[in-house]
Amino acid sequence: MPLDKYTLNWVKRLGDDKVNKSLKSINSSFSKITTGLFNEIQKLILEKLNAGADYKVSFAKCAKAMRLPSKPLEAEFIVWRQEQLNELHKTIFRNRNDFERLGIQEA
Repeated sequence: MPLDKYTLNWVKRLGDDKVNKSLKSINSSFSKITTGLFNEIQKLILEKLNAGADYKVSFAKCAKAMRLPSKPLEAEFIVWRQEQLNELHKTIFRNRNDFERLGIQEA
């Protein structure tokens, strides 16, 4: 699976303490990932996908739990887009007070 900030966000939630500690030490910068860590992350991803990894896909107020495909590239398309939406959602809510201060209210 290709690694970038979105897929690494998902990898961190997989709960592997060793991988998370390594990612924390490099501030989750994918450009600083060593070959060994990259291989460890890929192994973790394959283990989780082969075990039937569940993933929550959500948009607005709709959410659905789904089983990710066992093929990493297929799973990456789902994970990458959802993690991108999650980041956008966090940004909107983080700036919600700014919007309200400007008179922009929720519809």
